[in-house]
Amino acid sequence: MSTATSSYVAKKASALGNPITNDSIFVQSDNSARSSFVSLYQLVEGTGTIQPPVVSFYVRATGRYTTGASSTLLVTLYYSTGAQSSITYNGTGVTAMTPTFTTTALSGSQNWDLECNLFWDYTSKVLNGYYWACFPASTTTCQITAQTTITAVTGVDLTTLSTATPVGGPGLILGAHFGTSNASNTVTLSEFIAEVL
Repeated sequence: MSTATSSYVAKKASALGNPITNDSIFVQSDNSARSSFVSLYQLVEGTGTIQPPVVSFYVRATGRYTTGASSTLLVTLYYSTGAQSSITYNGTGVTAMTPTFTTTALSGSQNWDLECNLFWDYTSKVLNGYYWACFPASTTTCQITAQTTITAVTGVDLTTLSTATPVGGPGLILGAHFGTSNASNTVTLSEFIAEVL
């Protein structure tokens, strides 16, 4: 059982309406110019404590999606050097990470969950780890992916605020899109949290 020393919970996100082809990033419900992000900078530097050479994070994102017609949903975790201001999947400083899943084509409403353990090495500036996901395999059954290794993201400095656009601290954002367009397609982000373990 984990014993989190500190956590960062993302602000409430607006639902995404029918994102297609490329990921739409979840943004804050009260400020669409800011992503619904979790700050890794705050977890490493903001606590005012000296962290060990390797920091371990537990990250969890959960939500619900509704399809107006049979469709898949793809959800992806991204690292960003300025997470708060990163509202596009292909923006400056945004790197797609391995944690992702694609559902089977389903109709109706279903829940989803994406979780990972990340490790950051202060010396090598590498962010890596492993992840797993739970999402519907049908309208009544859940599919759980095996733990999968995350491809390392290099050059990650969680102790430095970004001075380039987007300005802000390093952290994680989340994107999603559907495989088939329908005006009734929606996806929500209910919880997005990172904890130092």
